[in-house]
Amino acid sequence: MAERITMTIQKSLLKDLEDVIKESNKSRSEVIRDALIDYIKKYEWLHQIGSRAGEITLVYPLNVHKKVLDVENKYINIIVTSINYIINNEFLRVIVLKGPKEDIIKLTENLKSINDIKYAKLTTVGFKN
Repeated sequence: MAERITMTIQKSLLKDLEDVIKESNKSRSEVIRDALIDYIKKYEWLHQIGSRAGEITLVYPLNVHKKVLDVENKYINIIVTSINYIINNEFLRVIVLKGPKEDIIKLTENLKSINDIKYAKLTTVGFKN
């Protein structure tokens, strides 16, 4: 049984969504439904295993770098290494992590909450303690 919902999103995100729809030949509902399924599966998976290894990929303007480093410093115990690459006056930063899932999730959420972060994506692999 399907149910209709209403949602509000930024105009720029809607434009990106419309671009994806054109390229994928899917309806708006199909694309949003697929994204929600992926998100829910990832969320459930993240909460099943105690320890993880993974990486966070970030893209942000140069003026945000200090804020990113300030957040990272609070989680130095789970950061294995990080690399930066500057493209068109923006940082592409990859942070490699290993540690408890709770710390990895908190770090990711804190980084995503920084204003002007353009992209933040966590990819993890689980392992049993």
